[in-house]
Amino acid sequence: MNFGTKTYCIGLFFCFISFGISAQTTDFDQAVCASAPDATVIELLDKIKEEAAAFTPAKELTTVPITLHIIRPSDGNGGAQLADVETGIELMNEKYINAEIEFVLCGVNEIADDTYYSLYSYQENILTATYNVPGTINLYIPGSLYSSGGGGICGFTNYPGQGGDQVFVNSACLNNGSTLTHEMGHYFGLYHTHGKTNSGSTDENTDGTDCLFSGDDVCDTPADPNLLGQ
Repeated sequence: MNFGTKTYCIGLFFCFISFGISAQTTDFDQAVCASAPDATVIELLDKIKEEAAAFTPAKELTTVPITLHIIRPSDGNGGAQLADVETGIELMNEKYINAEIEFVLCGVNEIADDTYYSLYSYQENILTATYNVPGTINLYIPGSLYSSGGGGICGFTNYPGQGGDQVFVNSACLNNGSTLTHEMGHYFGLYHTHGKTNSGSTDENTDGTDCLFSGDDVCDTPADPNLLGQ
């Protein structure tokens, strides 16, 4: 299995369909997630969903390697603690075990740089071009995290097709029980429970009759009205 390509990620997306994992839990405050699919991503995931209907995965544990990047101030003091990240990964593994997926920390990199300690999403490409480790999911934990517009967020990532094998989580949100799991779900192609945008209400019927092609396109989560409007 080639961990260095999105084909690997898309292959694991089949597991979500087949095992019914609900990574995008409805108890998560959507206002702090900046991940959003574009039209190209939606078209790609629609195609994958069609292929997944005929896919029968082997019921064996898939190990997914993570390279951790803890971002600290330039003097090296401050930032997330390794033990907290390990706890966050353990909590995430509890959610993904039903999909026969286990995340394993295979490397730790400390980045002491004031430029990235308070990280804005527009800095993503410069940061990842320097520090990403191929063949792994690169997990970046800055001291604080902001959208390009300057709003504080808990996390963001790229959907399949958007490029880049990286997930960003605010250190303050690391062990809230949902952010890391939630963002990893986006990385593997799961939408927000309210649907495919970060604004407006869901287009899914409350009786679930259109759950396969509305809202998050998954029937194991109920229709989410997105009352926060994010």
